[in-house]
Amino acid sequence: MKKINNKILILVLVVLVGVFVASRLFRSPGLESTIRKDLVSLDSATITEIRISPANQQDQIKLIRSGKAWTVEQAGKKYNADSYSIKDLLQTFCSIRPERMVSGKKEKWETFQVGESGTHVSLYNDGNLKESITVGKSGFNQSGTSQYGGSSYTYVRLSDEDEVYSVTGFLSSTVNRSLADLRDKSFVKVPKDLVQRIAFKYPADSSFLLQKQDTLWLVQGAPINRSKVDTYLNQLTNKRLNTFSNDFNAPLQADAVVEINGSGGVLCTIEGWKNGTTWTLRSSLQPGVFFSSEGSIIEKDLLVGKNHFSTSLP
Repeated sequence: MKKINNKILILVLVVLVGVFVASRLFRSPGLESTIRKDLVSLDSATITEIRISPANQQDQIKLIRSGKAWTVEQAGKKYNADSYSIKDLLQTFCSIRPERMVSGKKEKWETFQVGESGTHVSLYNDGNLKESITVGKSGFNQSGTSQYGGSSYTYVRLSDEDEVYSVTGFLSSTVNRSLADLRDKSFVKVPKDLVQRIAFKYPADSSFLLQKQDTLWLVQGAPINRSKVDTYLNQLTNKRLNTFSNDFNAPLQADAVVEINGSGGVLCTIEGWKNGTTWTLRSSLQPGVFFSSEGSIIEKDLLVGKNHFSTSLP
């Protein structure tokens, strides 16, 4: 009886192996032809240029790296680029993985907006094209399995191939950005531990001096609430403004100047010009770039008055 059982087990094993081999020979090629592990696999550190031809047919946007710095160009205008946006783009397009192939026919391109109506993204290394991708329609799958009950997707196509793939995420919102979206919005970057003195230079007699003496912070020689100073200094470590004022011609004399000093001298200077309820601002971090902000916001934020710090000590 034991020998018979062993023979049955061996026979079952042989049948299972045969089924597995047959599935590999006859079924896998068909499946593997529709699914690829990677569409793009590039080292982001080797990419020196990204070209984006937007779906809205605006002028092509070029992102160009020189050393560690990136610039953004469009229609003859050139600015420092936003490092966060560059990182997002590189992470997205240097390792695209498909979920499934939705079409292998060229006549279906416009159905998925990966033809002329798509956004074309090209990645270069020192002038050599490494990969070109067309980004099409994005959507949301309500029957998805994410923790929110659905999943986002985007249709993409390698520009030299006919096949259209579905990938995870809203890639169209990543690439269809304006020139302003891709510009560097850094306004002030000063390590708080280096700051020893801040001079607020305002009209008339409203100017004042915030200064550190040993472990205390003083305004015009009087001790103040340290938490207020910490809050102000924290924002100086990476202050960003979102609205540019491209056509502003700065008068020689600013309406407000904030000079941030360390033990070795000036760390950063902020200048502001007021027009009605709006301030136009620039800093020495990007001296050729002007930003605009509502007065009610910036006066509670950067261009503060003496009373901002004059609360009782904790």
